[in-house]
Amino acid sequence: MIVTLLIALGLLILDQAAKLTIMATMTEGQSITVIKDFFYINYVKNDGVAFGFEFTSNPTANLIIQLSIATVVLVALIIIIYKVKSFKNNKWLMIALALLIGGLLGNVIDRIFYSTHSVTDFLSFIIYYPWFVGGKLTMCSVPFAIFNLADTWLTVGVIMMIIYLIFIEPKKEKERIKNESSEDKTDEVIEIK
Repeated sequence: MIVTLLIALGLLILDQAAKLTIMATMTEGQSITVIKDFFYINYVKNDGVAFGFEFTSNPTANLIIQLSIATVVLVALIIIIYKVKSFKNNKWLMIALALLIGGLLGNVIDRIFYSTHSVTDFLSFIIYYPWFVGGKLTMCSVPFAIFNLADTWLTVGVIMMIIYLIFIEPKKEKERIKNESSEDKTDEVIEIK
């Protein structure tokens, strides 16, 4: 538990340091080219929940909804930490939860403590994909939603949790059942003698 919280704290500090650096050195709307036609630093304020999505057009209502969701998710993460028996021995799950907690708190701090109650986003990528245009295969591009490090932590944490729940935990459950079954058979053999 302590290791998970220390990792989450480190991720939170990194996220906040990046956001404060962007706010101190750039003006809102400013863009810096890092890799032409692929990666830019674009300073924007995001009132939405994730990738600019908004529940309502009322900023106060959005803020209340977002903080409520963040609280529920944080409580759920704490419950997961205490309920999952193998948590202490599972580095995958510890890292996934640290990413989720660090990312969640990184964006919640923006919502609560900054005067605009919006999240600072700055990472901007152009996504390339093959598509048929006029019967000819062409590389097309589209800008991806602008995001921040906390969004990255959250996304990676969610992907890790999904992988854990779909692939790792069922395998562990099968092993537990198999081990319990073999222990039961051993007990039966002992009783027969």
